Amino acid sequence: MCDKILIKELKEAYQQTEFELVHSGGNNQYELPVSKPACYDMDEEIGIDKFEEQISMYEYLFISPYSNKNYLSSKLYDSKTNEFFHIKINRQKLRIYPKSEEFSFKTFQRFVNCVNNIINIELDNNA
Repeated sequence: MCDKILIKELKEAYQQTEFELVHSGGNNQYELPVSKPACYDMDEEIGIDKFEEQISMYEYLFISPYSNKNYLSSKLYDSKTNEFFHIKINRQKLRIYPKSEEFSFKTFQRFVNCVNNIINIELDNNA
């Protein structure tokens, strides 16, 4: 599991994420979701196909993924915590976007730990 330093880093990264609904249009009739991600640098490159295959083994469901050889963007459903979030990943960076104001630390921590089991990642404080 995580040691105390990693838990502290995870909490700091989680606290960087933001989600809000911005009202727009006449009479504020439209709600636009806006979110700020937590960003991680990859210690090593990973193939997108390999990442999709391996992260699915942790009971995540990809919803409307867009991917090519070097890039993946997808909404994810975590069947363990019953929450949604969005990821964008390329060969060097992983971004985790909340999809609601209720995005929990538990979901965030579980996903980061699963990713770290696949490939080493480090928090990018400059993102």
